[in-house]
Amino acid sequence: MNKTELYNLIKNLTFKTDNYAVGTHLCGSLDVARAIERFKTATGKTPAFLDFDMHSLPFLTPSDVAKAIDELCKFAQKGGFIALTAHWLTPQINIKDAVMRGANNSRYNLTKAEFLQIFEDGTELNTNFKDELDIDALFIKKFEKSGVPVIMRPLHEINGGWFWWQMYLKNGITGKDASDLFKFVHDYFENEWNLKNILWEFNPSLMFAKEDAAKCYPGNDYVDILSLDWYLKEGNYTEFYNELQNAAGKDMPFAVAEFGGDGNYHMDQFSLRETQDHLERHFKNGARCAFLGFYYDFPKNIDRTLSDYSVTLETINNYK
Repeated sequence: MNKTELYNLIKNLTFKTDNYAVGTHLCGSLDVARAIERFKTATGKTPAFLDFDMHSLPFLTPSDVAKAIDELCKFAQKGGFIALTAHWLTPQINIKDAVMRGANNSRYNLTKAEFLQIFEDGTELNTNFKDELDIDALFIKKFEKSGVPVIMRPLHEINGGWFWWQMYLKNGITGKDASDLFKFVHDYFENEWNLKNILWEFNPSLMFAKEDAAKCYPGNDYVDILSLDWYLKEGNYTEFYNELQNAAGKDMPFAVAEFGGDGNYHMDQFSLRETQDHLERHFKNGARCAFLGFYYDFPKNIDRTLSDYSVTLETINNYK
């Protein structure tokens, strides 16, 4: 499946059916086989896509990274698709000096002046950030050489305010600032690294104002897919869907990148079908969804049968 074919698949799933692909997040793990097997053990089916978080790449051996790439490419060759996330280290620190991996490295807020320095060639923050982008770009280049397209979700939960790359009005970082950083990453990968195998995904959080999400939108020249991160129970999916489609000015593929429960929705108290119904009930309002990424460990004490709307690796070729 090339980049155009992947885009057409995502668009078909959004607009030509109520069915949607279901997949899972590796959350920084390199064990692709284990992630697939855990999904199969829980649901009896194979995930249609895998979301790989690149935050661990600088801490791993080249052989470990090569093994993960090989396994992800083999998964794609079977008909699945790959999504990529990045919990980038706060750019006040260079990646070579980082002492811990993962999202905790990202939970900082920059001042407005620091945020703007990221765009200035030669500044420490600019250099530090590009050093990490180079690691990600080299990783993505390996997929391109194997003929595998990827979905890239930079600046995820862009309207949130808890990661350094997000809109954060308390420090004067506006939606435009965040959208400019999205453009910066896009152009760095496409122009400096000449990466042409990426579909770009714009991703706010459903937990915050839909109007703020729209203010972060970088424009259709930079985005191929709209998505949300949705941790139940709060939020109106239909309202966000309409707001972001209005921002895009056209019918654009739409997805739920991360899906799980928070303190108000305990996943072990509801069957998987009941949980998926929180999305599916919005279909009658005209909201659409191409894929949904489960972001939690499936509890053992619930019915984990997927809903009838779910598309897995076993059936995904029906939608290409």
